[in-house]
Amino acid sequence: MDAPISVFIIAAVIFLVIVGLLWRYWQSVAEVSASDESFSRRVARLNERQSNRIDDDHLRNITDDDEAVLRVHEAFDLLKTAQRAAARYPGHKALVEALVRTVPQLVLRFGPGILRELELRAASKDPDIRAIVEKVIGGTHIRSRFPEDHAAISKVLGTMAPKARDPGKELRPTRKRGRR
Repeated sequence: MDAPISVFIIAAVIFLVIVGLLWRYWQSVAEVSASDESFSRRVARLNERQSNRIDDDHLRNITDDDEAVLRVHEAFDLLKTAQRAAARYPGHKALVEALVRTVPQLVLRFGPGILRELELRAASKDPDIRAIVEKVIGGTHIRSRFPEDHAAISKVLGTMAPKARDPGKELRPTRKRGRR
């Protein structure tokens, strides 16, 4: 009579050990640490931001002048409203390079609307935006196809450029080196 009870007790202990191990494993899998939860939230926010982006296929298939002007406007606004830290980030440099590379193509394709947007941006006080506009209209294709608009944008860029300082006319205190 002793043997069946001892076999039962051993089987019960083994069963309880297995259940205990499975319970601990399930607790470690089901319990999410604070850092994991924070990471999951950041990934969700990143996915949300990227879901609102316009894909490259859509940009290649723009057929409406107003939509092209809107996309250029959004890109310049993104440059203008980027935080200081974002302006130092490589994405800012990539956006500037993309603008310099793609806006001339959009100008050649859609013409006057994009050029009006560039003329507005040429009047900006931000020297970086003016430099981008200057690079965009610097191509010979734009100068030859749209000479009046090119001249107008160049004129705006010329009036917005900082005035050259003449050190000879600047009245500053001197150190009076001549007398001792």
